[in-house]
Amino acid sequence: MTWKLLLNITATILASLAAAGVTCHFWPPSFELFASDKITHAIFFGMILLPTSFLMPGLLLPVTAFSISLATGIELIARDHFCPSDFMSWSADLIGITSSYCIISIIHGIIQRNADEQDFEIT
Repeated sequence: MTWKLLLNITATILASLAAAGVTCHFWPPSFELFASDKITHAIFFGMILLPTSFLMPGLLLPVTAFSISLATGIELIARDHFCPSDFMSWSADLIGITSSYCIISIIHGIIQRNADEQDFEIT
């Protein structure tokens, strides 16, 4: 395994744990003073994709599928155990993941287009 893959896996796991902690209201306890609970869900689940977008953009789609599975699993399991769970939290999770994926894809497209334009410039 390369160092980028190991760093990507580690950062993605840490971001996933942070998102799970926010979903179960373990961490951060005072973040809701600044934003709604649903906005917090969207931000933290969207952040799961950030390490992959910088380190290994080719794995963005599988990590997106992982994030959706994680959000769905947490909301389904949390209902039966120790975390508050509702449909709107799950929707906020998916909106955060989808928004993050779209923004990252647009940024990568712009970067690629600029790189292609620089290749064809006549000097």
